[in-house]
Amino acid sequence: TFNQISGLVETARSKVAPNMTSHFNNALDLARSAVPKWQESLGWNESTSRRLRLLTGLVGLALLFAGIVMQWWAGNNISDVSLGTVCQAFSGDPSLIGADDWKKAKIDFYTRFPKTSMTLTLMATYYMSFDVSVDGRLDQFLYADPSMWCKYLPSCPDGAKCAGGMITDPGTSLQWAGRLISSQPNWNMASGIGHDMTQRIRCADKSSVYTDMLTAIYTDVNGVWLRDPDMGGVWSSSMVSTAAGRFSLQCATAKGAEGYILGTGPVLSVMACLVSGLTLCNYFSGPTTTAVAKGLGMLAMAMTLVDFWIITDQASTQYLGSYMFCGENTPPIVVNGFYFDGTPCLDLTSQGTQSLNPYLYWTGLMESVYTAGGALNIVAIVLFLVSISKTIEVNKFLRFKTLAPSDDL
Repeated sequence: TFNQISGLVETARSKVAPNMTSHFNNALDLARSAVPKWQESLGWNESTSRRLRLLTGLVGLALLFAGIVMQWWAGNNISDVSLGTVCQAFSGDPSLIGADDWKKAKIDFYTRFPKTSMTLTLMATYYMSFDVSVDGRLDQFLYADPSMWCKYLPSCPDGAKCAGGMITDPGTSLQWAGRLISSQPNWNMASGIGHDMTQRIRCADKSSVYTDMLTAIYTDVNGVWLRDPDMGGVWSSSMVSTAAGRFSLQCATAKGAEGYILGTGPVLSVMACLVSGLTLCNYFSGPTTTAVAKGLGMLAMAMTLVDFWIITDQASTQYLGSYMFCGENTPPIVVNGFYFDGTPCLDLTSQGTQSLNPYLYWTGLMESVYTAGGALNIVAIVLFLVSISKTIEVNKFLRFKTLAPSDDL
């Protein structure tokens, strides 16, 4: 049997190997015949300076690819931070608030107000301190502070009594009994940047928490959907999904302007370098193509500089400027993660241990990657413009060569 199998293998090899060799030789011959054509179209054999310009364009193409990848990745992620990262910085634990937590809030509400039906308005009033008398309640949910999104609170809130790692008596704290308190070190948060911080949270994570909250509000303890006393209708899972979808859409729309601006620079850089690359081929080396390439290159560099300003303002002014690197300073200069003037430390936890704030670390990383990618794009554009400089010069000379006496200069 072994000899029969060996014979079949040898037979197959003897039939397949010549065919593979033949296909390989055909492909090699095709490549050899195509190389002279490519060399002619690119002008590779014209001169040494021509080859240098082509190599300059290839280096620019490599830098462009790296810069575009870096800018797209950083531009998309600086405003799409995982909610777990925010909760890690807020409470020291990345867990998100879930359906069981909202049910505890509902039980606490009925304990306080046994004859009142739970509604979204009452939830916002008693547990989120929203001003429900003004318009834009959805906007208030979108930009609620991390206590709405995170499972754990960093410490026992003012006005409440806590024991065993949870709130036992909420008092005047606008929280509910059974809310968990984290035992892990967290990072102190600067005041006044809550809106900007929560705007960067991933919309899908927000929508998931929002769905759990609506489900808990409009179902009873047995999971049966209830009638909304404010709107006069009975909720269902499809209605909650619709509401969560609109919530997610509103979240994405709020980020649209900045995302559009941050995406414009990379797009213009790609267009500029592609058109510049086409001018390296003799077939596209006309005056129109070179003029378009030069114009797009200048516009792309201008937009990239604008993007630098925007992303630097997002990261430095709105976040990093509100914190301080405290280093290894000891009391009274630094106490429990706070600088002596009240500024929260970027690199110290609430227990004074050395560790970078994960949310701010992510923000700084995205700023650095985006800026580095933009710098590579600018260098790539400059290299492409250098590579087509000779083509621009030749087109100018050709214009004078064909100039008639009646033509205007």
